[in-house]
Amino acid sequence: MTSHYIKFIADDEETLRNVGLPSPAVKEIPDWYKDATRFRHSNKAGFGEQGQIESTMKGCMPVFDSMTMGYIQKTWTDIFIERDDQGEVTYRWSRGPEIMRSRPQYQHATMPTPHGCSKTMFTWNRPWGVVVPRGYSVMFMHPAYRYDLPFVSGSGVIDADLYHSAGKNSVPFYLKDDFTGLIPAGTPMFQVVPFKRESWEATKHGEELAHLKDGSTMTLRSKFYDGYKKLFWQRKVFS
Repeated sequence: MTSHYIKFIADDEETLRNVGLPSPAVKEIPDWYKDATRFRHSNKAGFGEQGQIESTMKGCMPVFDSMTMGYIQKTWTDIFIERDDQGEVTYRWSRGPEIMRSRPQYQHATMPTPHGCSKTMFTWNRPWGVVVPRGYSVMFMHPAYRYDLPFVSGSGVIDADLYHSAGKNSVPFYLKDDFTGLIPAGTPMFQVVPFKRESWEATKHGEELAHLKDGSTMTLRSKFYDGYKKLFWQRKVFS
């Protein structure tokens, strides 16, 4: 597998001193996934009353791949969130460069608010600029399957082969309704996923390509469990 580089450029000396580099997402697997068993009752293969294998999400490689693609930027400081009697949010952080801001309401007036979140849009400051090879871009997104976090981060794509600056007021996020208290240092803020820019054209097909679908399905069924992992899955490496 060919390796490509991704370079993270500190916005300033304060970033170099106080902000951790985005870490490979495979090192930031959430506790819910680590704590899950491979099968319904244990890590030993088990079958249901109808003879079906009772595997869990722990064995789903598409889920694993989505969580471990790219890199995770974590908070480099504690953040404390407070609300007054009218629900207005104030926030403070304990050290390092500015970590978050709020955006004027007019900038997102027509944009739907994520379900279960307050209407104020905040933004994460992106402390590292990014450089990727020519023809590649970077997607910034909410950490995959991290529904436990007290906020929902938005998505955005930067053509980081051409634009390399860090970003103040950069990655949007919404706090969950009525959340107050501590967001501790080391909390995943957003996921950074590089990808190659290519042109695609969708075409529709039916029976003339049914053999492709049927063949992969039959091959998958040759295994009791982990068929996709054993027969089709390709390892993705980010370090």
